[in-house]
Amino acid sequence: MEEQIANLLRAAGGHLTRFQLWQGLALPDDEPTQEYSEAEQNLVDQRRIERRRGRNGGIYLVEQPAEPEAVDIDAPVQPEEPAAQERRLENDYYQPALDQILAHWTEQPGFTHVFGAVTAGQGRRQTGGRWSRPDLVICTVSDWLFSSRSEGDVRTIEIKRFEALDVLAVYEAVSHKSKAHYAYLLIVNVPDELDDDQKGDLEAVLAVAGKHGIGVIAARRAEDWSTWVFELDATRSDADHQSINQMLLDQVPPEVRDRFRTTLREVAVRVVF
Repeated sequence: MEEQIANLLRAAGGHLTRFQLWQGLALPDDEPTQEYSEAEQNLVDQRRIERRRGRNGGIYLVEQPAEPEAVDIDAPVQPEEPAAQERRLENDYYQPALDQILAHWTEQPGFTHVFGAVTAGQGRRQTGGRWSRPDLVICTVSDWLFSSRSEGDVRTIEIKRFEALDVLAVYEAVSHKSKAHYAYLLIVNVPDELDDDQKGDLEAVLAVAGKHGIGVIAARRAEDWSTWVFELDATRSDADHQSINQMLLDQVPPEVRDRFRTTLREVAVRVVF
């Protein structure tokens, strides 16, 4: 698929929007598949294409040198690949974001307990593929006034820095909905004020997220709950119990899922008696 993307860009004069690319590749429902997303990222890592944001944003073909350049054995080490660099930068936000969730999620009406873990960066551990690994998994218990029983839900959170935000982040979150009750995209480092291009980028993300029932949280500072704004509520998925249970077994530490399970049972006993 990498060559298909490059050929489409070449035929279009070197620039297409993502939607034009998806249409040109005849992707199902004109939306990215995991194969497409991995191919696009590989091309970015190889510096054959680049992503640009704003009014003239999209995917641009990078001109390659006519002849290979001579290799200087004394040359410095090549810079880190963009995808690896971005994952490293995002990593700094996982624990601060989780700490805020564990400290403040139950301040929202209805929620009585929250448990969670950082699930990104599990290396070669078999969890079902890169896109199947959310950055955070949180387990919530809620007790509603006009409900006969408490509810236990599993929620995934994909974290993206605003500086690297694009609609692919939404589709990463979408890929988690098959194994959780709710899926969210948490955008960190959101500027206090957005220029027109930044507003356009955020609106595009919100539009796609709304279409797929992904919750969107915008945070100026990951470590400060008071700066978190729930832009879109997540809608409940139709994930089956087996898939959700398997995701908890595969990706969540035993102590977290055991506390969640124990709390659900204790709450159920209190409701019955």
